[in-house]
Amino acid sequence: MLKQRLITAFTLGPLLLWAFVVLSDPYFAGLLALIMILGAKEWVVMARLPASMMLPYMVIVSLLIYGCWWLAENNENYTNLILYISCAWWLAGFIILYIYNSGHKNILSDRVLRSILGLVILLPPFTSIYILRKSYGIDMLFCLLFLIWFADSGAYFSGKRFGKNKLLPNVSPGKTWEGVAGAFVMSIIFSIVFAYYSDTVSDNNYLVFVLISFITVIFSIEGDLMESMFKRQVNIKDSSNILPGHGGILDRIDSLTSATPIFVTCLLLSGIE
Repeated sequence: MLKQRLITAFTLGPLLLWAFVVLSDPYFAGLLALIMILGAKEWVVMARLPASMMLPYMVIVSLLIYGCWWLAENNENYTNLILYISCAWWLAGFIILYIYNSGHKNILSDRVLRSILGLVILLPPFTSIYILRKSYGIDMLFCLLFLIWFADSGAYFSGKRFGKNKLLPNVSPGKTWEGVAGAFVMSIIFSIVFAYYSDTVSDNNYLVFVLISFITVIFSIEGDLMESMFKRQVNIKDSSNILPGHGGILDRIDSLTSATPIFVTCLLLSGIE
């Protein structure tokens, strides 16, 4: 398993980063769309929809992604609305996780509701990642990606070494408050270093950017927990086996689904350009 995981990571990771750098906007949007459409395929299982609904759901997501891309190119106001809706959902998500952890296992179990939630979870990351590279540049996109990866690494090693106090045991038994602390420490260190050397973040916005990064990591942890909750409700370990050693697309982008809309919205509201 570890060998497969490393092979997949060291093959697809650099290839994906290279594509993010060299692809023109339309092809970059196409790559993002493909990732989200594959995520939609996996979400059909999460939503407990019949197999016959897989293709129609993927088509619907594809059309809506095209609509999001068109809005990102032509209408900033509606694009911002997509981000605000996403932020509202992820704010409500903290309450949902608390209710589920308290023993209410059937929360958000309705198929129609979960089908709609799939759109709320998958469309804003496409929009926000596209905006991030187009408006802020590849360095800020890489900043977000590495911020999440550093936070994940900090959480893993800190939780493994010091973890004793469970975060939400009924949602994800392996996650601890010590792991959360490790994620925060690593993310703060990374954001300080990035802000210091980046031309994008001015001296006036230095502390604001560090705060935005901290908030983003909080929501990235929530995204991971929400996917764990949805998987527990349908009794599956991984969203699929498309990525050897890593599970499915949703298993790899769960943190980004929540982090990217928050990160971009905070940048827009803060005035960082």
